[in-house]
Amino acid sequence: MIATRLFATGIARGGTSLVGRMVDAHPRCAVAIDAYLHIFRALRNSIVLAREPDFDPSRPMEDFYFDAAQRRRLDILLEGSIDVPFAGTAAASLREAIRRRAGDESGDLAPFVDAIGGDTPRALIDSAFAQIACARAAESLGVVGVKDLWIADLFPALARGYPEARFVQIFRDPRDVVASALGFLPIDHTQVGHVLSMLRHWRKAVALAGVYATHPDLAGRFLAVRYEDVVDRPEAELRRICALLAIAWDPATIAAATFKDYNSGGAWRGNSTFEPALDKISRSPVGRWRGKIAPAVAALGELVCGAEMRACGYALEAPPAADSEILAFLRADGARTLSWRSDTGAPETARARERA
Repeated sequence: MIATRLFATGIARGGTSLVGRMVDAHPRCAVAIDAYLHIFRALRNSIVLAREPDFDPSRPMEDFYFDAAQRRRLDILLEGSIDVPFAGTAAASLREAIRRRAGDESGDLAPFVDAIGGDTPRALIDSAFAQIACARAAESLGVVGVKDLWIADLFPALARGYPEARFVQIFRDPRDVVASALGFLPIDHTQVGHVLSMLRHWRKAVALAGVYATHPDLAGRFLAVRYEDVVDRPEAELRRICALLAIAWDPATIAAATFKDYNSGGAWRGNSTFEPALDKISRSPVGRWRGKIAPAVAALGELVCGAEMRACGYALEAPPAADSEILAFLRADGARTLSWRSDTGAPETARARERA
């Protein structure tokens, strides 16, 4: 029986996989890394479709900026329930999508995907967690969790549905997020979104974390964690997470050489854009944006996220860049064929809105 569910999230290239692996290394924890985003999309779709029958379930996770209809959907999600009728995706195609995604980071779960199902999002989530426990022989460990990107919008609904659950949101300097994402383009462009969309999702995540810190359904159950603090003070930060989960800290959580790769069966060597292998927890990725992205890109990050960066303790220090340079980057990035975007794709409009 699962004593505690953990839901951890952040945005892509934000250090979330490292934190997820650290928690997974605890002898009382099992955490599936980036396996179940399609289940959370199904939850998003089910909640919204119950109130907006004409909603397009193929839409990406939204950033909710500059659009009244999106803002209404955010309210719908924050008020939502995991017990709404399942809607939007046939079970067979959902399982196939889960199988493909799990193969990236959690390949050991693939043989268990066919057991995932149900007629409500709760049933889907329950069966997914049960399969993590089966795959990892974790039925009696205490904490079973998921680390999936982009799911912060769903935390209140999950908190109401699972009163024992705990929630972790991971942040990283958005300039380093962008540097990592742009560097990842030649490796696999399908895993990268448009920069403006990623920045708006980062900004949204900070806003939601501020709400969740005092949210009545999440009080005492939510923790915001900065990647920079994790690599600077790994023991202290993992002690905070263990305290949230009501388990004793264990040194295995900071022993990088023992982190598991659930595809190969060997040791996990990280997924850094710039380093070939992880053999220890290092702060070398912190501030790497300074040598990796153009001044206009760093300036765009601070234009979009500046207030939230200050709130999170990130200094604004991008080199000067003209508006014309920022606009040129928005045009060039907007013209790329990437896996997703949540902005409008109109760079002039985007720049004007962010300047307003």
